[in-house]
Amino acid sequence: MKQLERLFFVSIAVLGLAACSSEMDVAGDAIGDVKRVSMNVADFEWADGEQTRTTAVNNGGSISFRWSAKDTVGIFPDKGDQVSFPIEEGAGTGTAVFNGGGWALKSQSTYVAYYPYNYDNRTGEAIPMTYEGQIQVGNDNLDNLTKCDYIVSSISTPSNGEASFQFKHMGALARFVLTVPEAATLTEFTLSSEDEVFPVGQTMNVRTNPVAITNKKMSKTISMSISGISASAGSTVTLYMLLPAVNLNAQNLTATLASATSEYTATITGKNYESGKAYSHIATLSLHEYVDLGLPSGTLWATCNIGAENPEDYGDYFAWGETTGYNKGNTLFDWENYKWCSNKDWTGMTKYTYPDNQTDGIWYSGSTFIGDNKTDLDPEDDAAYVNWGSEWCMPTRDQLDELRNTSNTTWTRTTMNGKSGFKVSKKTDSNVYIFLPAAGYRYNSSLGNAGSNGYYWSRSLYTSNSSYAGCLYFNSGNVYTVDDNRYLGRSVRPVRAK
Repeated sequence: MKQLERLFFVSIAVLGLAACSSEMDVAGDAIGDVKRVSMNVADFEWADGEQTRTTAVNNGGSISFRWSAKDTVGIFPDKGDQVSFPIEEGAGTGTAVFNGGGWALKSQSTYVAYYPYNYDNRTGEAIPMTYEGQIQVGNDNLDNLTKCDYIVSSISTPSNGEASFQFKHMGALARFVLTVPEAATLTEFTLSSEDEVFPVGQTMNVRTNPVAITNKKMSKTISMSISGISASAGSTVTLYMLLPAVNLNAQNLTATLASATSEYTATITGKNYESGKAYSHIATLSLHEYVDLGLPSGTLWATCNIGAENPEDYGDYFAWGETTGYNKGNTLFDWENYKWCSNKDWTGMTKYTYPDNQTDGIWYSGSTFIGDNKTDLDPEDDAAYVNWGSEWCMPTRDQLDELRNTSNTTWTRTTMNGKSGFKVSKKTDSNVYIFLPAAGYRYNSSLGNAGSNGYYWSRSLYTSNSSYAGCLYFNSGNVYTVDDNRYLGRSVRPVRAK
């Protein structure tokens, strides 16, 4: 596989290249046979005038290609199937010799070349492209980047014994310069969105001019595995990822950097990622740790409330279905100020309504139910999803029940750094636990029961009355799953899947 190196701009010349197909003949002495073929791969150019040329480091230069000892290029004539051209000499350099086994390009035909070579698509009309399975080994390292870098040449017609192929990149290059909040050995980087915006699987038709690309698989995420990167607290990690050409201009994306036990996230603004261009994102990551309590569902629980820096901190308070949290007494938690209420009382729910015995709400027309039947928060109304990223969400009522089930966990009333709450431990190992502080709740502008009771929202609606939602409640000695008014300000402890 070709490699990317930090070099000043280098063109790639391929010499002595020969080809075969139904339109390629055995090389001979006929005028027009081409035995010397040059191939040039364009560098990625920085978008938005950031730099005139792509650079792997900040001191200038470009990202250029070097061939490796096992590289093969595919070439298609205007008629007939492709032929592969393995490298013969020049591995490790920008100039290499590819040998078609005694076949030559003919002046009466036109040709297009591409890389990486795919044996199974001999017609060139549906060559598979995937942006999954990327890997980076080492900080600020480009050695493994080219796995998903699809390049296609312009059409060339041999003449005067020469042919020239000008390669272009089908995807875009993104650089992420990320400041890490703590010392960690990093394992994975993920870019995510609320919607399936990433075409991680595509096909390209190199028979058309320009090349036609068809999306085959869309995803909410695009990921890259990482090895050989150990970061210290406050240090900077530089990662490179190849992206499909897609317009994500002004979309909010979540960048997530993971270690074996923690995740660090930041919100970045997407761009219009154009083929052959490079884009830079700079962000400072925040820390979100989680614990595996060995629960039957495999649910992983965060170690802190949203808005908290430490497990014992109270963090922010949220009305159910609102994503902006408050930890000061300058916001009113009541029906009049609740986002999803219009009548300014319990009958006025405008979203998340389910048939129940309260037929005087606005989600009924007479005795006919006209609500939305939603029983769980949508991602855009989930405080964990919005504030921490797409890997996180608020727990369901069932997950709260699972957590408080003494067959699964051990609950111990205790204090942590002077704050009262419950230590919730793994049943088989008391050293594996989360701490839920007794953060109280907010009603109107007041904070109530802080230090004695805890209230933690689920993402589940109470289906017997749409003005209520499920939450975890504990006092000094007991833990319950209850339902309460949606406008109240409560804590949120995020969860994620294993």
